[in-house]
Amino acid sequence: TDGPTVAKAWAAYMAEAASGEFVAGRKPAAASTLKSYEELYRPHLKKQYGDRSLHALARDVAKIHRSLREKPATANRLLQVISNLFVHAASAGHWDKPNPTLDPARGRPIRKYTVASRERWLTTAEAARVMEYAATEGDPWRDFWQLLVLTATRVSNLREMQWAELDLRDTDSDWRIPKTKNGSSHVVPLTDRAVKILRDRLARVPKADDKKSPRPKSIWVFPMRTDDSRCITDCDHAWARVKKHAMLASVRIHDLRRTAGSWATQAGAPLTAVGRFIGDKSINATAVYARADMAASRSAAPSA
Repeated sequence: TDGPTVAKAWAAYMAEAASGEFVAGRKPAAASTLKSYEELYRPHLKKQYGDRSLHALARDVAKIHRSLREKPATANRLLQVISNLFVHAASAGHWDKPNPTLDPARGRPIRKYTVASRERWLTTAEAARVMEYAATEGDPWRDFWQLLVLTATRVSNLREMQWAELDLRDTDSDWRIPKTKNGSSHVVPLTDRAVKILRDRLARVPKADDKKSPRPKSIWVFPMRTDDSRCITDCDHAWARVKKHAMLASVRIHDLRRTAGSWATQAGAPLTAVGRFIGDKSINATAVYARADMAASRSAAPSA
């Protein structure tokens, strides 16, 4: 037989990867990594192949990879996810053929696309257009994009922001992120504008049925509209609207984080302080913001 469907094979893979029973690499995958895999699986594999066999998916792996060549990072990461899925299927006895992420002509993994190195941050005018358009968006994106700029955090962290992590006092307000991409916790200082956005949002959200202590119904600051037990997931379509209306060329969501870091550097903050604000673990990662400062200085220098 063709064995389990892709959806069933995926469910088995995720369950054993989450429990640590199955390890595709050198160490068990972190919960955040598995979440990122799920976010790739849903739009690129689940709808088209969920009810089909592993054989059907195997035949189309190269085609799927080519279809994403304009998004090389996504294409390459999805290739790794598919490879993990088939390694698990083989270990479970549901796949006895070569891993379809191998190029049959070369006997090696399908050649991954080159992801160009880039250092992009928004100009003051571009950032102003982002904030201006964000103010016209509906819920939750109006608040989401503004907070992404004001907190300089990663999209994944902001999507998963919980009310219990926030301290919205009049002074010294902050957001305590339990675990970031680098595996460490991080405390984000909140500006007055960020605090106001969050307080206004807290006043609007549905409350739990508890008159003594009215709590938000959902633990998430940005819950899904159709299921408030989960946080929002798909930011790409919303970001496409922002790029279109703010007239941004070759700007990724992550560039908003770089922008905040470059502003802090240009305002005179030392790299160590910028690194703490951004949550970088290495001074080398923060050095990109110093180059932003040099670019700003160069552009401001008088011409001969």
